Amino acid sequence: MENYLETIEFTNALDFLDYLQLRNPRWLPANATSTPWVFRGQYGADLGLLPSALRPNQIWFNEFKKLYRSEVSDYVYSKKTEYKSDEFQPEKDRLIELILQIVAEWNSVQEFIDLANQVGHQIPADDIAYIEPDLQINWRQVADTFTKTMKHHDYDYWDPERIKFALAQHHGIPTRLLDWTYSPIVAAVFAIEGTNAETQAESKIVVWAINYTLLENTSLKVITHKRSKIPFLHAQSGLFIYDSMANLNFLKNGYWSGIEQVFVPQIYKANNSTLRKVTLESSQANELLRLLTVEGVTRAHLMPTLDNVTKTLETRHRHSNT
Repeated sequence: MENYLETIEFTNALDFLDYLQLRNPRWLPANATSTPWVFRGQYGADLGLLPSALRPNQIWFNEFKKLYRSEVSDYVYSKKTEYKSDEFQPEKDRLIELILQIVAEWNSVQEFIDLANQVGHQIPADDIAYIEPDLQINWRQVADTFTKTMKHHDYDYWDPERIKFALAQHHGIPTRLLDWTYSPIVAAVFAIEGTNAETQAESKIVVWAINYTLLENTSLKVITHKRSKIPFLHAQSGLFIYDSMANLNFLKNGYWSGIEQVFVPQIYKANNSTLRKVTLESSQANELLRLLTVEGVTRAHLMPTLDNVTKTLETRHRHSNT
């Protein structure tokens, strides 16, 4: 066990679910009526907590990057940087990749918003008055920011509190937001969705837990929205966590890292009251699905659309045949 990560392993679905109950003292402080923990379910014990937008070979962004890479490269290499002597100066190739990444992310969300609006979906408005109504940016804006004198906040160049990002994330567009929930049982549902007959022997069902009250002095930000604005957010008791220093870490290291890396001891002196990983053997997937169905917690309940009723039935049939 790392001193910032505690791993708890189970081989029995019932024990796994019992452990995840919020009344368990592992989650509920003495005499408290609420827990400081939030939860995330995913399939694969070896996968880190990497947001979907930052995963390798993200197909949503490949076309944009291919189209603009040469133009962005020529622009960055021709532009004289203006960093101060005491400021971090990134390699230009990494800077080019970062510029393409940022703008590709923004454009994907904007495309989603534009088309959703075209076909008649209601797009919730941001509560923050100063935010512009659209997300349009271009790569020259980003390149100019990153080649001029930089201040700490300029490394972020993202606006995670916009509700449009949360809406896009909940409907499958890759963003920097990482989904979490106040309910460990909800997290277990999403953890089981990646399993099937072929993968059950390869990895584990995982529920991550993070004590969000201990994030104040880290680069991780907790993002919440009014649940009335996004129905799925309400059904899932959802919230998001976002790493405000991901860009800087990429420029320094040359790769994107999961948010668990924020807790590496050299960066943040944490202990096992901060981050936990609860795992279950994949061979228990069928039993876990049965128990969750008994609890009335399925994808159809958490994302209540007719399409998800079908997906829930598909999952049920897939596991009943294994």
